[in-house]
Amino acid sequence: MVLYPYKDKPCTIRIKHRILGEIDRYASTSDTELAKKEAEEFCNQLYNKLIAEIAVKIKKERLSRDLTQKEFADFMSVTQGMISRWESAEYNFTLRNICEIFDKLGVNFSI
Repeated sequence: MVLYPYKDKPCTIRIKHRILGEIDRYASTSDTELAKKEAEEFCNQLYNKLIAEIAVKIKKERLSRDLTQKEFADFMSVTQGMISRWESAEYNFTLRNICEIFDKLGVNFSI
């Protein structure tokens, strides 16, 4: 999936909930608890991978612009602490957040 910023369409679904919804549909067709646990584990791994990819992309963009976290925060109109959370994958991004971040950076991001 390629995320492009759409200013006229809300992107408020949290990534993890979207993935969980897809996995729940799969798991609900299974008869075993083991399959449901495997699906949940798969979801968590996929979610963590996506968040890590987003964090790496943001950090690479900041470094390519030769900016400190503070300078980048000023550019993005957020706090330095928020940049730190983004880059360390400790932030639960929404699709709207991702669209806004990459729109401001002028970057497309594929997942």
